[in-house]
Amino acid sequence: MIQRRSSRVLALAGAGLLIGAAPAAATEGPSGPPLPNTLSPVTIPNTLPAPTLRRALHPRVLKVTLSPKRMRHGKRGTLRLSLADSKRVKVVIERRLGKKYRHARTITAAPVGDSLSLKLRSLPAGRYRVTVVSTGDNGARSRPVRRMLISSRR
Repeated sequence: MIQRRSSRVLALAGAGLLIGAAPAAATEGPSGPPLPNTLSPVTIPNTLPAPTLRRALHPRVLKVTLSPKRMRHGKRGTLRLSLADSKRVKVVIERRLGKKYRHARTITAAPVGDSLSLKLRSLPAGRYRVTVVSTGDNGARSRPVRRMLISSRR
């Protein structure tokens, strides 16, 4: 009995080895693409668009300079502006009354190029807030830029 059982086991094991050693069946389909070469350097394709060198088209007030910061009554001051993409500039001067501001003067100008210099007429003594807003061709406005100005009697 032991011989029969061992011969059956050997027969089954041999059959299994023969089936395993047989070529693969045709149902697996064609072989896939070849494996990459592991010794070649890795390259990452650039999928980002090329950078464009284009200026933003919205108007901006880049720099505002008041001189002198303390004007004497009867003297004139100068307001210098650096602008980008601006068609018109509006300067509003407001006088401080208590904790609020009251409109004192408005100046509008059209800059030639990227800078503008304006002469400020004499102002009565007091504290003033100067607000500059530039407007572009399409009507877009820049953020307001504010500076303080003090006018004194002497």
